[in-house]
Amino acid sequence: MHICFLTSEYPKEGETQGGIGSAVQSMARKLVEYEHQVSIVCLASYEIDVVEEDEGVTVHRLKSGNWKILRFIDNWRKIVKKLYTIHADTPIDIVEGSELYFAFIPKVFPAKKVIRMHGGHNFFATTLGKKPRKWLSFQEKLSFSKADGLVAVSDFVGNKTRELIHFKKEFQTIYNIIDTGKFYPADTNKMQLHKIVFVGTLVEKKVFDN
Repeated sequence: MHICFLTSEYPKEGETQGGIGSAVQSMARKLVEYEHQVSIVCLASYEIDVVEEDEGVTVHRLKSGNWKILRFIDNWRKIVKKLYTIHADTPIDIVEGSELYFAFIPKVFPAKKVIRMHGGHNFFATTLGKKPRKWLSFQEKLSFSKADGLVAVSDFVGNKTRELIHFKKEFQTIYNIIDTGKFYPADTNKMQLHKIVFVGTLVEKKVFDN
């Protein structure tokens, strides 16, 4: 099976990355171990498009669009073109992306499209007590209308998103995987009291509340 992940956070040594990127990388590498073909398509701040190999995973890092106005159109044009190029070489069975990713991908694209709900714009705007932006809300609803399957990283994210987006398809909860080989029992002698280590993107939606 050929699976393609759409993400802007796929890890690269020396560059910042997010938790979603790490989860996708762990899953992609494991799928390769089970003899699946895995491709990654993401935008990057490079001068040219780059193709890399990551433990059997093929990573296509696309140069971000040059348009000064409506750059997102140029970016999605590049992503869609790359998807069709990859599919022509080795047919893609499944394309997975987060809430917004299928808004501008043609519904007729032959691979099955799966949304993995991590918590999109409507979800986080609402949970922060803010009014969702109409343009982003429209994109999310358009994206969900094109999805063939839905996955949520938790029951709460899935149910809350359904309440806001009003999608009719059933979703399945599949928690983000963890590479347990990277963890080991803590040395309690090195514990520092009253200090918390936060690993992830520092944004308002991840604020700590007393």
